[in-house]
Amino acid sequence: MRIQKHLTALLPPLSQPVSLSHSRMDEFFGRLHTSPGSSPRAAAPYAIGPQSQGWALLGASRNAAPRFLAALRGLSPAPSGAVRAWPSALHSHNARLARDFAHQHALAFASVELEVILARPEVHCVYVANHPRHHAASVEAALRAGKHVLCEPPLALHVDEAQALEQLAAHRGRILGLNYQQRFDPALLLLRHWLSEHALGDLVGGAVRNTTLLAASQQGWRVDAAWGGVVLDRTLRSVDAIRFMTNETVRAQGAAAGPRALGAAAASAPGAAAIEALHGLLALPRTGAIFNTFDAYLAPHILPRIEVYGSTGAAALMPWRSESSSALFFDRHGEQLSAAGETPAADLWSASISAFVAAVESNGAPPIAAAEDIANLRVCRALLAQAGGPAPV
Repeated sequence: MRIQKHLTALLPPLSQPVSLSHSRMDEFFGRLHTSPGSSPRAAAPYAIGPQSQGWALLGASRNAAPRFLAALRGLSPAPSGAVRAWPSALHSHNARLARDFAHQHALAFASVELEVILARPEVHCVYVANHPRHHAASVEAALRAGKHVLCEPPLALHVDEAQALEQLAAHRGRILGLNYQQRFDPALLLLRHWLSEHALGDLVGGAVRNTTLLAASQQGWRVDAAWGGVVLDRTLRSVDAIRFMTNETVRAQGAAAGPRALGAAAASAPGAAAIEALHGLLALPRTGAIFNTFDAYLAPHILPRIEVYGSTGAAALMPWRSESSSALFFDRHGEQLSAAGETPAADLWSASISAFVAAVESNGAPPIAAAEDIANLRVCRALLAQAGGPAPV
């Protein structure tokens, strides 16, 4: 409430881009870090140094954007005491959303004009969290403007578009990464280690259940056939988890679509609704293992989890969610053991954002490169075709 009250006094309506001068920003942050009734501190703890990365957020989403901001603002400071990274600008195609989101989340500049955002000299990096149909164009514009980019999956709706963006980033010398934050789950990392050490014996197969009941507020593009439905949302992350933990190539062997309910009423013709539940069959050519997946917007009663079956043991990771770490269990000869002592709790968003910020600081490789998303997207496009679902445009 204090943040919104102060910003309401400081920020004008979005008839023009919202912007605060440095003196006004100092005033705001001084207020923000001062208790009611006390005197302003000599120096606000929000110090921006010459090496601090300014980030532009593209998209005022309800889910990803707030988590990104919390992770960015929660980074440990640089040795100088300055912040390592800070959110400097917001872009949204909707003027009202841009204004309201900027007020609510203490963002000093917002605009509906992407070129205005990308032209700002304090913007060094961009986080793409807008509608998937805008991902490819947004990433391309940011790379051409000389910015490093971290993008919500998928990078693009088509493999050839994603490959072109990968090549553009290399040509421009910019860092392009994907935010598959589940890869930072300590339980998944330990499971990956177990598989590399053959702790479960020979890999036989497994299963992934990535399910939820999609809230009404999220039933926009996710149930629109033009953008891939559950396949380019939850299945994309299921495929990535399998590829990551097994360190293997994955091939789509078969798929079947489940009932359509959420978007069926809005479909232009029978069968044109997006796939809302998908059963997938994935093969790992090197080991011959088979994984089955179930990704759905209609199954809140199913605990999201990953199961792996080996010749001498099995493991289960649950609950498997995008924002928090999981528990890992190990089964052998009917006895189930917990690996809780080896898998500390972790904020997956903070870990992912911190890793990318560190890559920019060192001018190194992104923690999750575009090639990973391209491999996931190729599998998902094959599953979508095998399920007979409407193809994204």
